[in-house]
Amino acid sequence: MGIIFPTKIRRICTLYNESSARVVVIGLDSAGKTTLVQRFKNLVDLQFNLNASFIQHFITEPTFVYQVETIYPRLAPLALTLWDLGGEEKTRTLWRFYLTGVQGVVFVIDCDDKERIALAREELLKLSKQLGQSSSIPIIIAANKQDIIKSLCKEELILALSLPKITSNEWKVFEMSAQTGGGVMEMFCHLSETIHKHQ
Repeated sequence: MGIIFPTKIRRICTLYNESSARVVVIGLDSAGKTTLVQRFKNLVDLQFNLNASFIQHFITEPTFVYQVETIYPRLAPLALTLWDLGGEEKTRTLWRFYLTGVQGVVFVIDCDDKERIALAREELLKLSKQLGQSSSIPIIIAANKQDIIKSLCKEELILALSLPKITSNEWKVFEMSAQTGGGVMEMFCHLSETIHKHQ
C-alpha cells in the first residue's frame, strides 16, 4: 500500500481552488513570527495526516528578509500564502515593498516584552498609514506568548497599542501562543474568512 503525502491529501480534500490569499506576517524581531507560521503549518498537518505529531518546540533562526509558506487549512475558505518578514530594524524599512497586492496582515506582538510595546505601536501605526485607505485589508493583531503568566492580556494590549486610532483598516486582536498552538488555528481561519468575504 502506497504512502499518501499531506500535500496530495490537501488537493483531494480542499474545497477551494489553487488560488490563495497573500498575507504578510510582520512584527518586531523575536516576537514569534516564524514560530507562529511553523505552528500553523504543524496544526494543519495534524488535520490531514494521521501520522503527523504535534511538535513541542520549534528551533528557528532570525528571518533576515523573508520566508514564504502557502498553507491550506481544512476549515477555512481560502488558502493563505504567508510572507514571514524579518523584524530587525534594518529590515523593517523594507516592509512597505511587500504590501503591494497584500490581502491581509498579521502583526505579531510579544506580549511579554513590555519594554518594546511603544516601538511595536509606532511600527503598527506606520503600517496602517502605508496601507492608506485600503479598509478592505484586515489587520490581525497576534497577541503572542499568552502562555507566559505576566504577558499583557487583550484589553491591556488594545490600550498600549492605541488601536482605536487605527480607523483606516479593519483590525482584530487574538490572544494566542505560537509555542503551545493556543488560538493559532482560530486566528488564521478568521483571517481567511474575512478576506474571503471582501473578495
